[in-house]
Amino acid sequence: MPPGAVMAGSYNYVPVAVSVLISMAGAYAALDLAGRITDTHGWVRLAGLMGGAAAIALFFVSRTAMGWLQIATDSVFMGGGIAALHYTAMMSSAKPCRRHRQYYHDPWK
Repeated sequence: MPPGAVMAGSYNYVPVAVSVLISMAGAYAALDLAGRITDTHGWVRLAGLMGGAAAIALFFVSRTAMGWLQIATDSVFMGGGIAALHYTAMMSSAKPCRRHRQYYHDPWK
């Protein structure tokens, strides 16, 4: 690309709006839960904090054994989530693409 060139692109606003709404819903749920725990006192507050920490962060650590099937299944779901995030973001930004040169591999040379 020559210096000073500008890359033009456009966005598909539906996937962008969906991703923003999902992130807003997750943030609202987290803030609502934090507000509910803040309003409590004593052992109820401690139980809420400990329960939330155990459910979210310590679930995977607390397993006594993790077989190859669980590792493979978890890896597929984690990879699928990352791929879905990536391709949703890439789909929302449509950019024109042009080839300037034709590259190919000739194994007989």
